[in-house]
Order: sequence, then C-alpha cells, then structure tokens
Amino acid sequence: MKLTNDHFQTFLEQGFVVVEDFYPEERRAQIAEGIRRTLPPWEVIAADPPERRLLRDDFPYADMLFNEFILDWDLIEFVQRVLDTEDIFFRYAHNWARYPDPGAEQPRLHIDNGNNSLLPPTSDRRYGQISTWYFPEAVEENQAPMQIVPKPYGQDLSKRVLLTVPAGTIMIFNTHLWHSATVFKG
Repeated sequence: MKLTNDHFQTFLEQGFVVVEDFYPEERRAQIAEGIRRTLPPWEVIAADPPERRLLRDDFPYADMLFNEFILDWDLIEFVQRVLDTEDIFFRYAHNWARYPDPGAEQPRLHIDNGNNSLLPPTSDRRYGQISTWYFPEAVEENQAPMQIVPKPYGQDLSKRVLLTVPAGTIMIFNTHLWHSATVFKG
C-alpha cells in the first residue's frame, strides 16, 4: 500500500495515522504465521505463561522474514517526509505478544523518551521519533488494545483512541504522543 497525502495530513494533524490493509493478504498471512512461530498464542502457553504475561522477540530476528519486513521503503519515505529530511536514523524493532493477566494494573500513560530516545519532545519535525505498530491479526476491545491520545489533546485521556483494528492494520505515530497498553484480563 502506498501512503497518501491524506495519510500524511492526518499524521501532521493528529500525530499518528492508522492504515488498514497495509500489506497484501498474502504478506499479512506470512507475518501472522511468523509471529505465531516465535510468539505462540495464549492457548498454547496458558498452562505455563511467561513472567509478566509478555513475550518479545527483538532484532535481529531468527526469522529472516522480519529482518526484511522492517526495511519497507514506503514507510521509510513516509517517515522522511514527516521528519522533513532524508537523514533518518533507523532503530531496531520488537515483536510483542501480550497475554491475559487477571492481576494486572492499568499501564501508565507515557511518551517514549528516556527509554527509547535521547531526543526531548520538540516542535521541530526534523528531530522527531516515529514508530510503527503493525497488527497482523485483529485486535478487539477485550484484547488489551493500545490507547493513544491525538496530538491536539495532550494528555487528556478522555480523548484517547483505542486501537481496536482489523487484521492487517498499521499505526504510524510520533513517540512523543501520550500512549499506553490497556489491561488484558482475558
């Protein structure tokens, strides 16, 4: 999928953009299958769940599919346009799977700064930090969707957007937007 001027404008106004059907179905299915190989579904690990109910697989990935996946030129060109420069620094990515946790507390709303970047929030686009979340499978409200507060609303959680999305959706966002996971009670 090509990212359009409308996607760019939405990103500038909201600080993020959600794009459904980002990859063709065959690619989406490959990604979903690859994730399930490294991050098994709950039904497979429920009898022996991971600590903190979270599994992650980090770059460089054992499955070459993901090493290739992160070098998507449509995304790279979009980020160059958002940051108003061709000189971008590319950083690794993670694959995450969050599992039900009946005792979990609501994660804190945060911006990605100290733990992910040395760049403080700034209005100068050239020094922004952009991240993507790709959802190869649907995310429903009872599955701990990510929540994000659009740029015009600062930290006003009442204006949050829950990322309940269909399979094949990508979210591209400025990491200095307030966001968090939500509780996955299962």
